[in-house]
Amino acid sequence: MSSLTRDDGLEGKVAVISGAGSGIGRALAVAYARAGAKTVAGYFPGDPHDVHETVDAVVEAGGECLPVPVDVRDSDQVDRLAAAAVRQFGSLDIAVASAGILRRAPLDEMTDDAWNDMLSVDLTGVLRTFRSCARLMGEGGGSMVAVSSIAGGVCGWDDHAHYAASKSGLLGLCRSQLALKPAQPGRARAQRTCPPFPVCEGAAGQMPAMPSRPRW
Repeated sequence: MSSLTRDDGLEGKVAVISGAGSGIGRALAVAYARAGAKTVAGYFPGDPHDVHETVDAVVEAGGECLPVPVDVRDSDQVDRLAAAAVRQFGSLDIAVASAGILRRAPLDEMTDDAWNDMLSVDLTGVLRTFRSCARLMGEGGGSMVAVSSIAGGVCGWDDHAHYAASKSGLLGLCRSQLALKPAQPGRARAQRTCPPFPVCEGAAGQMPAMPSRPRW
């Protein structure tokens, strides 16, 4: 069956996506539009990418998209991002935490600020997004997705310990939400995806030859 005609059960659903100004976030907004879902596109104002290109792509795909500025390091801003979905579209069914930063820092040169800023966006920013959206999902619950990485999610990455640590932490966050139990009515379920480096725009120029997964 064609991917353009298949029924994904997303018709009429509402998705909040952080980091929707480019890359994976933008691609998901367009994919959701093709499946009949509406999106709230969270974007960081300091990002050089133009979020209106995301909006235009969603509209071209036949969907609706509301751009909302957000810094996922700020809980109040993330709360406003989630609330925008209910205010504009009447519900909130899906949350995708795609916002992230990628910076090189050798371990012996890494400052506390560099470590804390990375985790505040790439790990705690996901928590904030999940928390704010879970509070507004209806009685039927919803779906929450964290965009992780093979760095940390599968293997390490030299000079990027803070990035790999944050992405590895998403595994525990999502597993804890699932609590290794069957889905409960009214409870949002969480999962993560580990994309390879080629689909991550921020990895350009930093991508090393990744080692094979170690056997412990």
